[in-house]
Amino acid sequence: MTAGALARQYGPWIIAAIGGLVMAVGVWMVSSGLASYRWPTAQGMVTSHRIVSEYQQGARTQTVNHAEARYSYEVSGVPYTGNRYAIGRGPDATGGFDQAAEAATKAVTAYPVGGRVTVYYNPDDPGDAVLRRGADWTTGVPLAIGALILGAGAWLARFNGSLG
Repeated sequence: MTAGALARQYGPWIIAAIGGLVMAVGVWMVSSGLASYRWPTAQGMVTSHRIVSEYQQGARTQTVNHAEARYSYEVSGVPYTGNRYAIGRGPDATGGFDQAAEAATKAVTAYPVGGRVTVYYNPDDPGDAVLRRGADWTTGVPLAIGALILGAGAWLARFNGSLG
């Protein structure tokens, strides 16, 4: 069998498998986000915050701004620190598509240094914590992309006749 024939026969299945893996990550992220609604809370304190400006070059060059807050909290007398805002979003507290400097400044103002915050922590791993619980829209992105890739692989397999 030639390399081209092998690629036609197995390529779609490899694409579908990659899509399945990406979907699995998406399912894990969404389920983690939904599970965080059941996480207990601890009172925390904002220890630092900053506005991060990143220069991104692509189809259009732009400066992207987002806010980050670092916080400390205790669970059963054990101190922890965190910087994750929400599951699927990491430390970015700005949110949405609003990447203007004003949005980042507003987010930093919402988390002043020394200010009290409610921290939601994973009871199985108290070091795993967020300031906003739930599944953010970004948690569904890998699920959607994985479904598209999986669908493309299945369509190619059908189109190439490797489904029989």
